[in-house]
Amino acid sequence: MGYRTEPDGTRVYDHGKRYKPLSDAERKYRRRKPADAEERGAVRFAGKWYYPLPVLADAQRVLPWTRPDEEGATHPLGCLCKMCKHVPRVRRLKRKRLGLKPG
Repeated sequence: MGYRTEPDGTRVYDHGKRYKPLSDAERKYRRRKPADAEERGAVRFAGKWYYPLPVLADAQRVLPWTRPDEEGATHPLGCLCKMCKHVPRVRRLKRKRLGLKPG
């Protein structure tokens, strides 16, 4: 559906209906859209306006070290390295928290 805009701001739609946008003082309900929504890239979700979070550039991001898959596949079970000690401990604590038998 198209419309043309007259000099006073009134929109006249193709089917003849006229609509004049109200000023903020004339509105019954207040306008919730932030004034800088377009320039800051705000989005509306569930009736609220959100601004994008400031994040680091990809070049500045540092990911934690992880064990390569090849090393993990050939890793001896129960060698008491940091990972071999940590994972069973986490499983024991989780089973204890859930009230299950230690296994």
